[in-house]
Amino acid sequence: MQNDIAASNIKKGDLFYVELNERFFFMQVIHITTDLPAPYHQDHKFGYFMVVFEKTFKTLPTGIEALELSKVYVTRYLWKKTALYVSMWNKEPNISFTDKLMHYDYKDRYKLQLFANTGVAEQFDPPLVYDFVLPGTTSENEENITVSPQALSLQMLLWALLEEEKKRNEKRKNVEPLYFKSWKDEVEPDHILKAEKVITVLKLNADPKSLDKALKKAVVALNKLDERLGFIGTIEAEDLYECLVDTAVKAGLPEETALEIIDSSRSW
Repeated sequence: MQNDIAASNIKKGDLFYVELNERFFFMQVIHITTDLPAPYHQDHKFGYFMVVFEKTFKTLPTGIEALELSKVYVTRYLWKKTALYVSMWNKEPNISFTDKLMHYDYKDRYKLQLFANTGVAEQFDPPLVYDFVLPGTTSENEENITVSPQALSLQMLLWALLEEEKKRNEKRKNVEPLYFKSWKDEVEPDHILKAEKVITVLKLNADPKSLDKALKKAVVALNKLDERLGFIGTIEAEDLYECLVDTAVKAGLPEETALEIIDSSRSW
């Protein structure tokens, strides 16, 4: 039926968004597969490979420049660590809902909206396995994150996002930041705890005789956290910078020295 179709006339690079629980989630078509050989040539005539991005928004962005089109959403609560990199297959050239699967009612609740068309990132974070055929294989990287495409219908993908965010929000309720209270609704709870632990360790090691070394050690620790977890954006960087300077100065380090150490050591 026509109202079952969520997207048609789909092109590589198409950016879509959907509003789930008052947040906007973005996803992009990174590849389209057609004309698979038998036995897939009839039921799997069109394959749309999409990635869901980590960054979400409370208000709809006005342009592409606000998006982060390389950082892929990785599940942490619903499933074992899995990059939300999916393949959606159909007999017809569209992405649609189907009454043969659970959550068919989503078709009337959640609308997939075309935002723009833009180039696909040369490399994603985490790097993905470009396996654009059937049967698919399951591949994990060195961090045990599944980075191969998962065959999911649109309604099951939306269900997964809803469940993941539900569990994530439940965990957020149990985290009360000491230093970065504004991060609570935006940053992964575990990431907040790890960043705050670095600041706490710096305060505990605030010996004036070795404060410069302790500050540099804290910055390097944050570099390693961000390299592994990728959670420090512009706002987080500003908050960390301010907190590190404030902590070091209150412990007795001249502000000019603190600024020099941070600027020369940080990678965020």
